[in-house]
Amino acid sequence: MAFSSSGILLKVSQVPDWERRAIRLSLGLVFFTTLGLTLWAVPEQYREEWGDEVVQSCNWAGATCAVVAASPLIGKVAQLSYERTLGTLTGGLLGFLVYDYGIMLLPDSLDHVFMVCCAAIVGFVSCWLSNRFKLDASMRLFVITFLIVSAGQ
Repeated sequence: MAFSSSGILLKVSQVPDWERRAIRLSLGLVFFTTLGLTLWAVPEQYREEWGDEVVQSCNWAGATCAVVAASPLIGKVAQLSYERTLGTLTGGLLGFLVYDYGIMLLPDSLDHVFMVCCAAIVGFVSCWLSNRFKLDASMRLFVITFLIVSAGQ
């Protein structure tokens, strides 16, 4: 594929992938940080109503650009989103169940032993599921969410 503008010919297929991702990320970050920073120039009477939320949203949009650009392929973002959602929901649900029905029903002296055993089992099962079903992102978030929910209660 080639683009031509004013006699300059750029063959996109010859540009390395890392350079294309770097350009996409840089443009996204420039856009959102510029938008967020220009909102600070808005008079304070208007900024009080909606400005701070928009600036914070611009910061999150910049962070989202970095996460999306970290993906090796832009088309893979939907698959990664699905996997991350699956891992977060299942890890959170399992963490809640372990805390609610496991720790609450056991004597206090066994809480730490139970949590250590559950964490070890979840870690082993997540690695096995990751290998078996090729869901790497899902299983990483499964373990992280499980630990946050079960230990954070």
